[in-house]
Amino acid sequence: MNSLKKIKEWLNTFTAFNEQEQVDCQHIRQFLEEEPNLLLRDNVKMHFTASAWVLNPKKDKVLMLYHNIYQSWSWSGGHADGEGDLLSVAMKEVKEESGLLSLKPLLDMPLSIEILGVQPHYKKQKYVSAHLHLNYTFLLHNTKEEKLKICPEENSKVGWLSPDEAVRSSTEAWMKPIYEKLNQKMKEYL
Repeated sequence: MNSLKKIKEWLNTFTAFNEQEQVDCQHIRQFLEEEPNLLLRDNVKMHFTASAWVLNPKKDKVLMLYHNIYQSWSWSGGHADGEGDLLSVAMKEVKEESGLLSLKPLLDMPLSIEILGVQPHYKKQKYVSAHLHLNYTFLLHNTKEEKLKICPEENSKVGWLSPDEAVRSSTEAWMKPIYEKLNQKMKEYL
């Protein structure tokens, strides 16, 4: 079975919310035709990632993590690392980065699709060049109260913030429009 099958299926059924999503989806379609190994970090130019916009049990706050590399509050997410089921990747990352276990998708497809530029940085004392993340974001619900736990390799704080606070708390200017978009889109599913 083609490990990119579900990624392509979601892309082909996804309805773009704005110009950013429309343009990014067009580029991802092109990259799927031209680029090898998009599920692996071996492709140093670009690869697939999955993120999650996680709602608390009352559905009035979102999960945010203080990311060690970027020194900013951000969503949870990570690399596909060969896995074509990006929803599973997003759920696994939330569990690892926050300790939350009672997760349920509110949609069976991505809430958002975006291409994110990653600045050069060091991870585990190894240099990582600038590259692109072909990112699918999923809307998840934490269905019961659970204690949040930091993941010291990834983050130094974890918390529930109001949707507006989530946008304001990010110091990554390029992420604010993405978080604002997620806040707008999630209202359809509450």
